[in-house]
Amino acid sequence: MTLRPKKAISHQLSVPDTKITIKVGDLFQEDSNLVIGVSDAFDTELGDIIKPTSIQGQCLTSIYQNDRIRLDQDINTALQGISGKIDKQKTRGKNKRYPIGTVATLSVGTKKYFYSAYSYMGNNLKCESDIKRLLVSLEKLWEEIRVKGQHDKVAMAVIGSDLARIGNASHADLIKLIVLSFILASREKLVTPELTIVIHPNNLGKVNMWELEDFLRSF
Repeated sequence: MTLRPKKAISHQLSVPDTKITIKVGDLFQEDSNLVIGVSDAFDTELGDIIKPTSIQGQCLTSIYQNDRIRLDQDINTALQGISGKIDKQKTRGKNKRYPIGTVATLSVGTKKYFYSAYSYMGNNLKCESDIKRLLVSLEKLWEEIRVKGQHDKVAMAVIGSDLARIGNASHADLIKLIVLSFILASREKLVTPELTIVIHPNNLGKVNMWELEDFLRSF
C-alpha cells in the first residue's frame, strides 16, 4: 500500500502558544503577513537580476502591479537609518549593499511584507548564500516580526531552496532549520501566533511530509 503524500501538516506548540503549519500551495494566497527573501542589494529589476517566477518577482507583479518605482520607494523608506555600502563593482541593478539579516518591512493594504536579506548578489548577478547567512537572517527576521508584525500570522516560502541554493541542503533540511530557528526565538519571546511555511507544488516530491510531521511533533 502506497501512502498518498500529505499536502499540509500543523502542530500546536504548548511553549510558546504558537502554531506551525507546513503546506503545499501558493504563498500569495495566504491570509498572512509574508516574508520575501531577497539579496543584500534589495534589487527589484525583473529579468536577469530578478526572475519573474521568483517570490520577489511575483511580489512585484501581483502585489505592486509591476510598479517598481513604488516598490523601490517603499524599500528605501523602510531602509532609512540603516547604513549600506556602495559597491562600485556592481554595475547592474542597485549597488548599495546592506548587511545580511537586514529587513525592510513594507506595508501594502492590510498586509506587511518582510523583505529579508539572506543572500549576497554577486556582480555576475548570481545569488549566493549559506547556512550561516541564513541563520543570521532568520534571527534578525524574527526580531523584526516581533516589533512590526502586530502579532498577526506570518507565511513564508522555503527560503534558500531555489535561486540562492544553499550548499547541499535539501528542502527538508531548510524547512527544519527554519522551524528550529523559529521555535528557539519564540521561546525567548512570542514572534507570531502562527507561522506557515509554504512549499511550491512543483517541490512536493522533494520533501517527505510524514517525516516533517514527525519532526514537528518532537517539540
